[in-house]
Amino acid sequence: MAISNPLDLRDDASSEHYIKTLDILLHSQDFDALMVIHSPSAAAPATESAQVLIEAVKHHPRSKYVSLLTNWCGEHSSQEARRLFSEAGLPTYRTPEGTITAFMHMVEYRRNQKQLRETPALPSNLTSNTAEAHLLLQTGDCRRGYVARYP
Repeated sequence: MAISNPLDLRDDASSEHYIKTLDILLHSQDFDALMVIHSPSAAAPATESAQVLIEAVKHHPRSKYVSLLTNWCGEHSSQEARRLFSEAGLPTYRTPEGTITAFMHMVEYRRNQKQLRETPALPSNLTSNTAEAHLLLQTGDCRRGYVARYP
C-alpha cells in the first residue's frame, strides 16, 4: 500500500484492508471528506466490500463528521453494492468522474459557506463623522418615525 493522497490500496486489497484503512482514516482529524473508489477484484468482491464498508461507517463514532462518497466501478457487477449504499444513505456514483464532480461541488459549497460567514472588508473610501452621527441619533429622524433616546 502506498501512503499518499490519493491512497491506493491496489487491486489485491481485501475487504479487510478497506476496513482497516477506513478505520485509520476516520480516526484522523486531518480531513472532513472521504471518497472511496472500488474496482471489482477477486480479493474484494463488490457486494461484500460494500457491506463491510457500510457496517464500519455505521458503527464508527466519527463517521457522522466525515462526508463519504463512493464509486463502485462495474456496471453490472456493482449494481447490488450501489443499491446497498443508497439504502444506507451513503452517496454512490456509477463513474469515478461523477464521484469527483460531486466531491468538487461539496468542496465549493463548503468554501462558499465559509466565505459567507466572513465579515466583508470596509471600503477604503469610507469616512465617518461620529459627532454628526450622535447628533442624528439624539434628535431622531422624525420623518421615518425613529427616535433614539439616551439618558
